[in-house]
Amino acid sequence: MDEHAAYFNDVATACRRCGLCTTAQSESGCCQIDYADFARMMLDAIDRNEFQDVTDPVWSCTLCGACTARCPAHISAYEFIHRARCVLNPLQPSIVRRFAPMRTDLASSSFKQLRAAHKPAFPDALSEAGTCERLFFPGCSLSAYEPELSASAFAHLKATNRADGVSYECCGNPLYFMGDPVLLRQLAQSLADKLEAHGVTEIIVACPSCYSALLSYRDDGILSASVAITPLPVVLAQQGMRACPDALAKAGFDTVCVKDACRDRSSGVFAASVREILGETTIVELAHNRRSSRCCGSGGLVPLYDTDASDDKRWCVLQEFDDAEASCLVTLCANCSLALRQDGDTNIVHYLSFLWPSWRER
Repeated sequence: MDEHAAYFNDVATACRRCGLCTTAQSESGCCQIDYADFARMMLDAIDRNEFQDVTDPVWSCTLCGACTARCPAHISAYEFIHRARCVLNPLQPSIVRRFAPMRTDLASSSFKQLRAAHKPAFPDALSEAGTCERLFFPGCSLSAYEPELSASAFAHLKATNRADGVSYECCGNPLYFMGDPVLLRQLAQSLADKLEAHGVTEIIVACPSCYSALLSYRDDGILSASVAITPLPVVLAQQGMRACPDALAKAGFDTVCVKDACRDRSSGVFAASVREILGETTIVELAHNRRSSRCCGSGGLVPLYDTDASDDKRWCVLQEFDDAEASCLVTLCANCSLALRQDGDTNIVHYLSFLWPSWRER
């Protein structure tokens, strides 16, 4: 039995069939399959070498982690789906080819093309000579989709002596989502080697998904245990950065909702610090927030495989926003901003937009 089959066998045994995962899946608009059944389906598919029955559940999962948050057996949907995709990846090239725009190991990736078009205001410190002890790591999404905010955040960190350089390297999440462990390991090791070569002792991370990925590399020994990994909003909150309610009210944003990030579900560190940054701004909480937050639909590369599944999740979040009757939806993640603004909404903004003036131009 290979390592993936052994894992699914362990999950089938560990699952208590309590129904909490399927309840969470129902609330989140996901395919409803408890992990004992799902694991047995994967074992049967591996045994028969026939994967038609598991293809949609595996590739349509946005890896939001809502079911994991409620699982008393601590079964990780993130690991389960990753392993399932590792099994399916070499067998389903027509599906894997759909994810080519997210191949961050290639020069043709969408993120690299967007950054080339935007021409970043600051050079990549990991491509330059010399040391860089404190590195700002905006992540692919923020640097590509919100380049002005990425540049403003770094300029502020540099001016306040909190960061020495910025890097636009990828954390590897897209390769993880594709189920390609070989490419993922190569990218992670390459990043770790660059960080070590430049003497990086702290990484200030803007993206919740990047934060989780970098922590996992450190836990696995790919990154040195001595490297500090700090969320950007924690730094900004500690510096006393606060949104100005009067300025927001003039723009028509007198009340806000916060769209919490899926990958922040367990720790809540981004959620807490962003709310601190919002200061005296009136916050109307979404029906599903913090640990129970719904996915925006962009996770797990799902929009490139199943647009209906992605759109359904997006509309669930937008409906909650409408029901809350707040004037602005604040996101913690640039991917969420892009996904939720597909219809041209100008009242859906990344939280960093409240700290620098570019938001007024939206």
